[in-house]
Amino acid sequence: MGSVEVRGFGKVAAEEGALAEAFEEGVGDGGGIDQIWRRWSRRGAKSPRLKSPRFMTNNDTLRRLRFALDINDTKVANIIAHTGRETVRAEVDSWLKRDDEAGFTELSDRDLCGFLDGLIIERRGARPDGVVPVPLEFLSNNEILKKLRIALELRDDDINAIFEAAEFVVTKAELGSFFRKEGHRNYRKCPEQVLRKFIAGMSVRPNGVEGSADSE
Repeated sequence: MGSVEVRGFGKVAAEEGALAEAFEEGVGDGGGIDQIWRRWSRRGAKSPRLKSPRFMTNNDTLRRLRFALDINDTKVANIIAHTGRETVRAEVDSWLKRDDEAGFTELSDRDLCGFLDGLIIERRGARPDGVVPVPLEFLSNNEILKKLRIALELRDDDINAIFEAAEFVVTKAELGSFFRKEGHRNYRKCPEQVLRKFIAGMSVRPNGVEGSADSE
């Protein structure tokens, strides 16, 4: 299929055999239609009639972040608990299972948002007024990227270094557009490929979160 030029984003990979690549990376092709459409929306897709492999579900995102941050299941549960949402290790384990495994549970946008908000509290402390953000019902790739930037206290140079570690280039203008408020004339939706490469770069270039990835 070659590569596809997406206006405002430069080149976003759409390699031939992308579905096979996705499976090789351990990314399933299951999930309900609502979650599939949310993934389409994150990529800025124009029409639900178009067919393309879905690279990441919320569960895939959590798996990748857990690996990149080098934390175990209990730590994931403790991070979410910072938001007031009690979570046990068994629940985290069900989110981290593969789609075709017994006991698999689909991770909602609210719970993935809770993990990211909890990560901000874990890394930077609670807000002075003690207010905990209400989890978003719809979590876009832009919001995920923003929350990771806040949690890890990343400057533009740090973000560029993470992309470079993943051998992926994002221009200053493109990066700025992802952090604009939706509705701003320079706002652009963050393609899923960009988020995937960012998390991959985090895995190569650790960002200072201590922990152990084994589940003990």
